[in-house]
Amino acid sequence: MPAVRAVIDALLTESKTLTTKTVADRAGVSRQAAQKQLKALVAKGELTVHGKARAAKYTKKGPDLWAKVNELSVALAGLVEAPAAAAPLHAQARMARTTRVEVASAGSYYRLSARLLLDEVDCDVLTLDFNGVEELGDEFIEEVFEKWANAHPFTKLEVLNLPEALLARIPTPGRPSGSTGYSDPL
Repeated sequence: MPAVRAVIDALLTESKTLTTKTVADRAGVSRQAAQKQLKALVAKGELTVHGKARAAKYTKKGPDLWAKVNELSVALAGLVEAPAAAAPLHAQARMARTTRVEVASAGSYYRLSARLLLDEVDCDVLTLDFNGVEELGDEFIEEVFEKWANAHPFTKLEVLNLPEALLARIPTPGRPSGSTGYSDPL
């Protein structure tokens, strides 16, 4: 019914909201015919409905702002050169965050212990307290001081309360495994 659609468009230029009764009266059709046209426009996404049954009011759907944002971001992507890699902030550029972890609480022998211990750790200075630890596993050492340390290059590792005999097994940055270099900061 093109006549009903023309009436709906005319009413929307006059007013922000429509009712089924207004459309039916102006178009000279039944309420059911008007409602059918209004529901079809809602299904297409051209109108939104507020309320139910005879109390329903129809308004013109506003622009999809997220679609506009996406269009703008695509357009700007071609204009602005993106940086090669987002450089993380250096510890001196903001307040340093320090985290202290008790190694004995998770165990110090297996790779899984190291992963659980350091899961979700995000800081600038990580202090590993080895108080009570008498033995270190090779998997634990590799996971913490090689894999985790390489994955977090801007995090400084500090070692506390580690016996000298075990300290010799910890690799330092730039040196092969087994060399010394980390020391007790106290």
